[in-house]
Amino acid sequence: MKKDTSIVDAPLVRKGQMQNGLSRLAYRERFITRYADPAFRAEDDALQRLERIAWQAYKRGA
Repeated sequence: MKKDTSIVDAPLVRKGQMQNGLSRLAYRERFITRYADPAFRAEDDALQRLERIAWQAYKRGA
């Protein structure tokens, strides 16, 4: 007997994920790590401004 492949099982819902989100320091470290290449050093001030904006959006849940 052939299996009916027209019905797909729903994906499992992941539970137990982080409830409180990242700390400010952890968020900053993750953000800045993406720009570790020395080519970005000329834009450190801009990256700091962008990180602050991104942090505010993260805290709002955007």
